[in-house]
Amino acid sequence: MSLEVNISNRKMKTSLIFSFILLNLSIFAQSERPIKAGIGLIAPKNPYQYTLSKKPSDIYIDSTLKDTVPSINVKPYRFKPDYGVYHFICLKQTPKYFKLLINNKEVGYVKNDSLYNFQVWDSVLIGSTIERISKSNRLKSKPQSNSNLVNYPCKFDIFTVLELKQINNEFWLKVSFTDDCNPYPSLKGKQTVGWILWQKNNEILIETLLGC
Repeated sequence: MSLEVNISNRKMKTSLIFSFILLNLSIFAQSERPIKAGIGLIAPKNPYQYTLSKKPSDIYIDSTLKDTVPSINVKPYRFKPDYGVYHFICLKQTPKYFKLLINNKEVGYVKNDSLYNFQVWDSVLIGSTIERISKSNRLKSKPQSNSNLVNYPCKFDIFTVLELKQINNEFWLKVSFTDDCNPYPSLKGKQTVGWILWQKNNEILIETLLGC
């Protein structure tokens, strides 16, 4: 078999691998983008008990924690039942409660107790695998809007998050990728790093491909 055919087959195989990974790791998210990025993610400790039809009954309409919200209004920010992903965006944490987005715009409250886990964005994102929501969010050489562009040769986005940095009101991620576009760490080629914005004007600009 010629070298050209081998290279062509390898590229085709890699493309199919990417398609398979993105298909299986994609997360059912809200159809509309959330109005705020919040301070992190909150999830029930036992997410496997919830489905599209069965939703949490312990989300309250206000901080008095007396009356619950109608379950029909509850739509998590990220939902992938086979991965145990049932995440809401957390807006505020107090000793008594967590304030969260129960869908893309409505607010709810849950008790700050042993039934929920909370992670700040740093903990969620460091080491995670992400993609950009829009390719117009260009990869930069430095965490600066006017810095040089970094070439990204791959058809699909699969970035590994190395670092978070906030500069004024810009929220940046330092990410790495491989020049051979191979998704498996054991087969990595030359590693390249760059910076992308992950949040701007309270809008989330990336998606995570794996549950935190």
